[in-house]
Amino acid sequence: RGYSQPPDKWHSTPMLQAAALSAVVKLAAAAPTESRKQTLVQRGRNLLVGLVLLFPKSAWPTTPQAFHSNGMVWEALASAQAIFADVWPVEGLRFASEFEAFFLMQMKKHKAAWSFAACRAIRLRYEATGDKKYFHLAKKAATRFFKQMATWEQNGIDQSMYTCGLLTGLTALSTVRPDVTELVSAVLKLMEKDISLYQLRPGHADEVPPTQDAIGESVREELRGGFLRDKKQLDTEQRRTTRIDDTAQCLQALWDARRLLSALGTLDMTTEEFLRLQQEEAGAGEAVGESGVDTVGGKEDAGRTEL
Repeated sequence: RGYSQPPDKWHSTPMLQAAALSAVVKLAAAAPTESRKQTLVQRGRNLLVGLVLLFPKSAWPTTPQAFHSNGMVWEALASAQAIFADVWPVEGLRFASEFEAFFLMQMKKHKAAWSFAACRAIRLRYEATGDKKYFHLAKKAATRFFKQMATWEQNGIDQSMYTCGLLTGLTALSTVRPDVTELVSAVLKLMEKDISLYQLRPGHADEVPPTQDAIGESVREELRGGFLRDKKQLDTEQRRTTRIDDTAQCLQALWDARRLLSALGTLDMTTEEFLRLQQEEAGAGEAVGESGVDTVGGKEDAGRTEL
């Protein structure tokens, strides 16, 4: 509640403020009455003002390590624009526009960085504007993911890790670019893996995946259907419990994947349309702030994956 209070009562960080803004946007979109929606819209305006004050341009981080957290802010702003744009204060609109331009420059600078939150922002902006630059950005983001995925084994990244957050980004990209068939394949494989390894189910220890050993049988029974993080993440956070966002991310990924697969059933693209799309792609690099066209497996600076 404090995040939308007067400035002297704010006790937040930019990332927390952005997360609160994203949550209020989702609640406003699902509000059962117009009066409830307007209450949430006002709270969203206050949160936006708070974000503007908490996160001045001079504080915007430019390191590769900050790429994903910056992506979270961009996603929050993009989701809010879709709901609140007509009632936003001028400074909020300016902030959103300037931060997006900043983030796209960071995307150009850190060529190996990847963020599933940024992928969701790309979909939101494409759906809101129809601007082809987001269409082409989705292809570039997909290319970056596949290059990172190809190096997982050699970089010692556990390919059986929990990837529901990552999946929400891939399904977002697939919604914008259903023509990139590798994306759909990756979504299906990772989704099947997360359900198999991390969805809680009852049974004795020898009847469930080793990834669920940390949770007792009675808890698995009580929380059946929910999801658990991988052991490395649990060790990092020093917990042996399941948290609501562990399940929420997976549910979002599953729901988005279902919507994607339903849309693919109605996708109809002629050969001429496909060839035109490829020609547009070849000249799209400069339009989104990067020269050249990325191709899966091509050479690019190595870097860590932001998950």
